[in-house]
Amino acid sequence: MALLHKYTQRFLLRIACIIVLCICSNVMAQEKKGLSEEEQLDRMLERYNERYMPKLLGFSAGYATPNVFDFSIFSILGAFPINITDGYRIHVGYDPLHLRVDDIGASDDALFAVSTWFLFNGIDDIANKITGSESEGPGILVLATLFIWCGNVYIPLVPGSWLGINDQNHFTTHVIQEGFHTRSFTYTNDLSLRFSAKPSSSGFFLDTGIRFEKNFAEDFKYRFFVQLGLFGSG
Repeated sequence: MALLHKYTQRFLLRIACIIVLCICSNVMAQEKKGLSEEEQLDRMLERYNERYMPKLLGFSAGYATPNVFDFSIFSILGAFPINITDGYRIHVGYDPLHLRVDDIGASDDALFAVSTWFLFNGIDDIANKITGSESEGPGILVLATLFIWCGNVYIPLVPGSWLGINDQNHFTTHVIQEGFHTRSFTYTNDLSLRFSAKPSSSGFFLDTGIRFEKNFAEDFKYRFFVQLGLFGSG
């Protein structure tokens, strides 16, 4: 009888061990499943956070109806992200070396953009000496002025940033050919849908959209445009 009781205890102990092991395995599986879901979320956010615009130089060429051609060397100052949430951000960049070819001729706005860069950097330096503060790189006065002149904002629409909305400003001048008068200045805003191949490495992008344009001597007009660009990784 005692022997039977001993075997019963062993049997019950084995059953208890099996139950404990099953519970532990189930808990571990749930923890593992939770980690995998968390990793998947992190990867999705990383795909949103891929850097779209590189710090290295890029080149773009565009055509706006009916008779305007554009050429730009962009991201000469680099582009930087602005975090909207932990998993989503927009990108701001510049393309100060811009050349426009139209009825008036070749533009000279790149010269003024570079001059503006040095001018406002000098103003920032003077302001820093007066206030006794020190800053690395261009100040907000430089960046805000350049953004109005030749800045752009890219808003990703999909994970990976390969498709998004690009809004770009250009202040185009023909002062060398036309002199200082209203016909010499044109302000454009390009709103486009941008497709980018390999947005975090070397690749290309294609824009198509509408250009809103105001020459200071003419009425407001709009044009349809396409643009193709090449860039290197940052």
